[in-house]
Amino acid sequence: WHSLWSTSCSPCPICLGEPKDPVCLPCNHVFCHKCISLWLVPAQMHCPYCRVAVEDVELTVSEELRYSSHPLQVQVSTFS
Repeated sequence: WHSLWSTSCSPCPICLGEPKDPVCLPCNHVFCHKCISLWLVPAQMHCPYCRVAVEDVELTVSEELRYSSHPLQVQVSTFS
């Protein structure tokens, strides 16, 4: 859980903002869905952070990462 929390609190390496609709690549780097979608094109299929090759990957928004970036919001909503 700690590594997931640390990863999700990191800014998107492309836009440097909080990852919106976070996507985790196989190398475990997290990006905004929009940012990484624009980055990954046929001639450029690698992680922009660590340069590890990315095979044909389905960019799925991680609900777990989305909620882990706002733990208090999730905790408060569960008490309603």
